[in-house]
Amino acid sequence: MGAGALSALLYLTVQWPSPGALILAYLSPLLLYLVGFSLGVTVVLIATLTGTVVAFLAGSWLDALAYAILNAAPAAVLVRFSLMSRTSANGQAQIWYPPGQLLTWLAAGASLLFMAVLAWTSQNEGGLWYGLENFMQSMVQTFAATGGKEPTDQLQNAVAQMSSLLPAMVGVSWMTMHVVNGLLALGLAIRFGWNLRPAADIAQLQVPKSLFYALAIALASAFLSDMMGLMARTIAIYLLYPYIFAGLGIVHLGARLVKARVALLLIFYLLLFILGWPLILVAGLGMIDQWAGLRRRISGLRSHPENGQDNGQEKE
Repeated sequence: MGAGALSALLYLTVQWPSPGALILAYLSPLLLYLVGFSLGVTVVLIATLTGTVVAFLAGSWLDALAYAILNAAPAAVLVRFSLMSRTSANGQAQIWYPPGQLLTWLAAGASLLFMAVLAWTSQNEGGLWYGLENFMQSMVQTFAATGGKEPTDQLQNAVAQMSSLLPAMVGVSWMTMHVVNGLLALGLAIRFGWNLRPAADIAQLQVPKSLFYALAIALASAFLSDMMGLMARTIAIYLLYPYIFAGLGIVHLGARLVKARVALLLIFYLLLFILGWPLILVAGLGMIDQWAGLRRRISGLRSHPENGQDNGQEKE
């Protein structure tokens, strides 16, 4: 109950007029995941219900609804799936729910939330994107007026393009928030010996092939005009998100072929952070792996004696 209450209070800090408050709000699901990975599904449900009540008492019913939909419910569902496991056929190993499936559920959740927002804003004139563009254009006009200038046509066109991408950016940020907090919580639970499940190896992360078909439909629909095209492009970005982690898994697996893998991965992530656009290539790598078996081929190279392996075990 204490974790849920503190999580809700962290979420409400987003209303503070301070940039640092965004960081606190971003970390609000951390405590939910921590109690979930440490104490189980029942406890995380208690925490989410408590957090929703506290968000209502300390804020409003809209705050409670937003907290429940954006933070509490996704954390409870993902913890529930994360703690699912089964015994292998020979009864000698415990197989945990695949992280690639968790990412797929997260992408599906982002798509459903986006569709709900579209339906909610459809009653307004012009719908979601028209409202976003008007809001951003008014902000530009306000900032330009303070400087005694008029916004240029180039700036207004850039704002229009940015408004069309804003729902996708918000959805990706929301998914990343849950991924980061979930990984941090599991890491803390493992550090203190509280974890109910082990950490997953990113090099083995794979997404279900059914996601590819959904992504193909979204990409094909992205060429439609007006609202349908914008909607399909946004959903396609959500569905592409799990493939980024699948591609990172291939990168990590390939890095194990070289001795200086730590330095190589540091340089890779630094370039990824600075440039950004290589994420598309990484996602493409994850998609190619589903059909070309890159993971299997790299694993075969790792087990070859010439690559410093002996009977499939890495030499120390």
